[in-house]
Amino acid sequence: MKKVLGWFSPKGSPKNRNRNRSTTAAGDNSPRVKWVHPGDNFPRVKWVHPGDNSPRVKWVHPRNPTADATTSAPSPSSSPLPTSTPVPASASASTSTNWGKSEKEDYSALARIDELTEEMETLSLNLGDVPIQKFSFVQLQLATANFSPDMCVGRGGFGHVYKGILAPQEQEVAIKCLDPKSDQGTPAFVTELELLSNTNHENIVRLIGYCAENEHRMLVYEYIRMGSLEDHLLNRYDGGHLGILDWDTRLRIAYEIAKGVLYLHRMEPNILYRDIKSANVLLGKGYTVKLSDFGCATTFSPDEEELHFTKVVGTQGYLDPRYFATGHCTFQTDVYSFGVVLLELLTGRKALDVNRPPDDQSLVMWAGRVFHDKTRFTEIADPLLKDKFDDFTFNALVHMARYCVQYEPKSRPLMCHIVDVLRQMNKVAIEPESPRFRTLTQSPTVPSASAAPVKSC
Repeated sequence: MKKVLGWFSPKGSPKNRNRNRSTTAAGDNSPRVKWVHPGDNFPRVKWVHPGDNSPRVKWVHPRNPTADATTSAPSPSSSPLPTSTPVPASASASTSTNWGKSEKEDYSALARIDELTEEMETLSLNLGDVPIQKFSFVQLQLATANFSPDMCVGRGGFGHVYKGILAPQEQEVAIKCLDPKSDQGTPAFVTELELLSNTNHENIVRLIGYCAENEHRMLVYEYIRMGSLEDHLLNRYDGGHLGILDWDTRLRIAYEIAKGVLYLHRMEPNILYRDIKSANVLLGKGYTVKLSDFGCATTFSPDEEELHFTKVVGTQGYLDPRYFATGHCTFQTDVYSFGVVLLELLTGRKALDVNRPPDDQSLVMWAGRVFHDKTRFTEIADPLLKDKFDDFTFNALVHMARYCVQYEPKSRPLMCHIVDVLRQMNKVAIEPESPRFRTLTQSPTVPSASAAPVKSC
């Protein structure tokens, strides 16, 4: 049996202590789909194209054939506002398969909002040194010119994002408005409010405040004016006038994404992102990464091996196939999605492009054709790079992406190992003779399926 490189080797962990997130057995509610990898690994979905945004999907599932993730645009005069990813430049919908939602969950989420509101008012909850503010609906209405369509900068599965200008400092903000009609709007609001009120990291978007007034649920973030990684890779930000992301910038972006995800994995309790995608990677000044949209995130206790869900959330093209097929979610679920984003950085292609021939729609499947022949790795390089990249580093990143998107979670690298390698790669431009980095020339192999279950670093 071949051994994997040290930086790809998954750690062992204590005996499995699974936590069930539902009262229904996994076998009854897991998706009715046979997932073959590699091969035809697409679940049955109906694609809907709402203009220029990423496709929304309608999941076709025996238990819930009518759920549709599409969202209509709000009128400026309407007071309940739809929701969105907090993406100031573009937003794509997170797909969600929901096999049942009780009224108890609604009441629980609403009660938690009240608790959080009381905590923030009585304890003056802070994010770093900046207090999290409570805004009135009227304040945010004024900031967005009554939620004018001209101020709408993104649409997502749960609603819309508006650019706002807060008086009197004229501070630019991004306002995420959650759809009160969405069965996930309130839980997503609670999740993001709880998570972001306890995070403070340079690569995670900063929460400024919130509004929980009557039926309105809104989150206010710092405004990241340079849009999303997706827009830059597709050369559609600012009409493409900023030019192409060069190789060194892409390498640093990959490193900062991994750092942000590892920070979440190491929080107490641990956080699973569950929606890593290029549309959720915002780029600030100097192309600094800001991870956004944590409505799908969930906590993960240190004594747990994996979580089981009957509600699968994520975005098609980035979704871990094993998580989709079984509902089992681990830290390696995020690693899979990171691997897809890494492939996007390397190739400049969409994770899923329904305008291409069927065999080329999935980026993972398309790139997988060269995974077993390292002499062909550079064939998948983004043509816009015009061969202005280091072949050795490029090949090492293809190796990394290859193992990130393995079907078996145990065969994927740990996020801390990914961060370590990317840190070395970013130093390689200055120190090309780094001996530890040179070990990447070895050909890593997939570890045995009997290896111990993996946990975070």
